[in-house]
Amino acid sequence: MKISEKDLSRAVDALLAGEVVVMPTDTVYGVCARAQDEQAVQKLYALKR
Repeated sequence: MKISEKDLSRAVDALLAGEVVVMPTDTVYGVCARAQDEQAVQKLYALKR
């Protein structure tokens, strides 16, 4: 799966802003957050519950 440069840039901007990003793979979706941002990690844990 190819991700456009525009979409990649939007994902990076969102991660740097403390957001959670969903990224598709060939089989599943991955949910990620910036590990150095404690509030973003808490958002990630809240979504997983």
